[in-house]
Amino acid sequence: MARLAAVIYDLDGTLIDSRADLADSVNAMLARMDLPRIEDRLIHGFIGEGAERLIRRSLGSQEHRYPEAAPIWRAEYQKRLLHKTRLYPGVRELLAAPPELRAVLTNKPGGFARQILAGLGVAAAFREIAGGDEAARKPDPAGVLLVCERLGVRREEALLVGDSAVDLATARAAGISVCAVTWGLGDAAALASADYLCHNAAEVALLLKGLTMGIIAPKPVPEPLDSSASAGERPSARGAAGKERAVGETVRITAGGQELELPVVVGTEGERGIEIVNLRAKTGMMTLDPAFMNTASTESAITFLDGEKGILRYRGIPIEELGEKSSFTETAYLLIYGHLPNKDELHKWEQLLTRHSMIHEDMKRFFDGYPMTAHPMAILSAMITSLSSFYPYALNAKADEYRDITIARLIAKMPTIAAFSYKKSIGHPFVYPRNDLNYCANFLHEMFAVPAEAYQSDPVAVRALNLLLILHADHEQNCSTSTVRIVGSAQTNLFASISAGICALWGPLHGGANQEVVEMLTDIRKKGLSATEFIAQVKDKKSGARLMGFGHRVYKNFDPRAKIIKKACDEVLARMGIRDPMLDLAKELEEAALKDPYFIERKLYPNVDFYSGIIYRALGIPTGMFTVMFALGRLPGWIAHWKEMIEDPNTKIGRPRQIYTGARETHYVPIEKRA
Repeated sequence: MARLAAVIYDLDGTLIDSRADLADSVNAMLARMDLPRIEDRLIHGFIGEGAERLIRRSLGSQEHRYPEAAPIWRAEYQKRLLHKTRLYPGVRELLAAPPELRAVLTNKPGGFARQILAGLGVAAAFREIAGGDEAARKPDPAGVLLVCERLGVRREEALLVGDSAVDLATARAAGISVCAVTWGLGDAAALASADYLCHNAAEVALLLKGLTMGIIAPKPVPEPLDSSASAGERPSARGAAGKERAVGETVRITAGGQELELPVVVGTEGERGIEIVNLRAKTGMMTLDPAFMNTASTESAITFLDGEKGILRYRGIPIEELGEKSSFTETAYLLIYGHLPNKDELHKWEQLLTRHSMIHEDMKRFFDGYPMTAHPMAILSAMITSLSSFYPYALNAKADEYRDITIARLIAKMPTIAAFSYKKSIGHPFVYPRNDLNYCANFLHEMFAVPAEAYQSDPVAVRALNLLLILHADHEQNCSTSTVRIVGSAQTNLFASISAGICALWGPLHGGANQEVVEMLTDIRKKGLSATEFIAQVKDKKSGARLMGFGHRVYKNFDPRAKIIKKACDEVLARMGIRDPMLDLAKELEEAALKDPYFIERKLYPNVDFYSGIIYRALGIPTGMFTVMFALGRLPGWIAHWKEMIEDPNTKIGRPRQIYTGARETHYVPIEKRA
């Protein structure tokens, strides 16, 4: 591809989902013909190619009535389509990505296709709709090239985005690069030879952005395989080589004398992984990777992290930009829905979060059952699970009808539950949320206000909290996020999946890192050590002293979040005029470590946990609540990953393997004969 100038979409799968509508329309057709209703199941079909097969399958033994059924079904389909058709998740983000020249290739009648796009509010994003007006069947290669001609681009500058082997064959015949999207509506194996392979609209958006900006190197354009595809172009004598070039890189392994070729999967940022889906089936062997240090459990379009270069991006946007310009609620929307909201979307979103911040009065009684010694994380986990009792329609994880409101309710109510758990621990009365405050100001109000006097949150504190929550909002496939995904893979409802993530985060090796920083500072002061003396102990391996909050398992040079939060930490301490010996000690420790060659050579720099612990203490948040604050920030990321997974038709229940190392077959011994 010389440069990406035009994108041609297949309307049926790449942009829209009308499967529920199709099931309804087929049943309506059968009812009008006095035939039995088919069992409820997802049906994919369309007007044009495939319609006959779908109708005949629905008719069963009454197949001879096809001439009578076809016009009825078509009428039902047209009547229902615009009402129930919806965009696949991420399509709006996809349409916001360059390039601007877009066309739709469809096997629906052209006017009908325009109706669909207009009904979804995306018609204006396309320059051309072609295919259905000329013929009812799938457009041939000449039709694809006709679209290029109408858009004023060469075939070498176009990309066809489709989801079927037919789309792939059409592009190959025309000599156009192709991106296959695996919605689960086609055979994924049949799409493996596409130039680019994506799994959802958000991934396609990142691909287009990368190709346009030169971040992703374009693949060589295949030669046309069909001599009739383009006037003046003849098929290459090396047409087979064109197909070969489309096949991605592979890795060969030898096991038990058998050689196996495994495909290499390449992400939009150049990350490479070996796909081992068929390894056990073909060799009887498994891979062993404790702690998943080298294993990608999924493909995700949410967060990109490069530990060697210190890069963190949410949906492609650098964390530095979001920390400086965004708000936590806007960032949450970005993570969950795949694009930055416009003014109207953001207003509606924040209204939802405000209006749903109260919890049911009956839930307040649950807090009475906990002792004052109960850890806030225990309360938080249990209360989040309990929300499912009050919203039973959310128990069906696959039903998308209530998904958005369930997501909004959870994000809105979690600060209230967190604040109530703190109030419970100190014996204070609960403070209700206020609709005139924003998300972060409301949380501080619920945490620190008392009925006896007015409370006004400090704007500096609100900004600092907002920043902390943004920086913690997602961090790719960490322990708690992986927990949410593997629990959710059983089609577990959102409340229970998030509760599982909270429990995973509770562990001191994951969410307790900033708490360990404060505990380290407390221990240093208790022993009467100076920062320099403690640094000397850390460098002495025999002392057993550990410097908490420095270095990171993923970031090998620096934590990009730490750079941002250090500046906020300095501002909070200065603007709020806080004098705390422990915070002074933390600053001395930071300065001493950053100047010491021992830590510089080992690239041990302060991470986000070091500074976040200091800020939380400065804001008056007790140490026992630090992990709760982490959970509050991480919530949008958990939800985004759960949503991405539950909406992926290829999702299977998570079920890791093991290498058994126990006893071989033995036999039961009666108790009187046991030694």
